Amino acid sequence: GYGKQVDWIEMHLTLPTEPIESLTRVSDYVKKRKKLHVVNMGDKPLKELINDMFLLYNRAYTLFGMIPLTDAQIAKYVSEFRPMVSKRTTSFIYTDEGEMVAFGICCPRLDRAMQKMKGRTVPFGWIHLLKALKGKNDTVDLLLIAVRPDLQGQGVNAIILDDMQHKLIKAGVRYAETGPMLEINDNILAQWERFKGVQHKRRRCFVKSL
Repeated sequence: GYGKQVDWIEMHLTLPTEPIESLTRVSDYVKKRKKLHVVNMGDKPLKELINDMFLLYNRAYTLFGMIPLTDAQIAKYVSEFRPMVSKRTTSFIYTDEGEMVAFGICCPRLDRAMQKMKGRTVPFGWIHLLKALKGKNDTVDLLLIAVRPDLQGQGVNAIILDDMQHKLIKAGVRYAETGPMLEINDNILAQWERFKGVQHKRRRCFVKSL
């Protein structure tokens, strides 16, 4: 019969109403020690930021089931991602020499907007989508977080989380939904402990030996 090969889990997070000071202290320490800094949208051309992001994605995601993006796919996703990202929902971490070493991307949750659209973007469905992306929204979806492999496990993710907590709290966001996370990826799972994470979804890959 079929048996489990691997699980992916998803979590519902409750964000603090005030920044977590211990996270800020760790972030400041790692930035100083590793000579890193946050780059915001507007500091660099958006196309350059997104291109750097997907190049890093290929280096950082080498776990089960991940396939590197081709140059053509990166070019395609650069154009597709541009409308989805904003300064309040992105965090890009660079070295002082100008190399991206980590990033975090989230976007406002769109399920309610999709329901109001009823499957139609015209004539007025796009308005609901635009309001969800640019207006007030108390929930975000965490799309991607990545750290350059040689810096993983060295606290760099704290810089992303600290930057994002300040931006999201300021924007009035209260909750976050993670994407699927490999159950054996302890580094990713551990970073959500500060945010009252509750596992609420699980996906499983079943296999059968022939």
